[in-house]
Amino acid sequence: MISENTSKPLDRHKAAYSGFSGKKGKPIDGEYRLTTQLLRNGKPIHETLFVQTLE
Repeated sequence: MISENTSKPLDRHKAAYSGFSGKKGKPIDGEYRLTTQLLRNGKPIHETLFVQTLE
């Protein structure tokens, strides 16, 4: 795992939200997986997986 980030609940409904979690520098070649989860009361209600290969 490179990084993990959980933000505080939003203060109101928002059409879009972005956040950042990571580290500085160029990543080494290989396969990277990004998993996002939408939590309600600490339990996931939606999950998305994105896979990217760097060469």
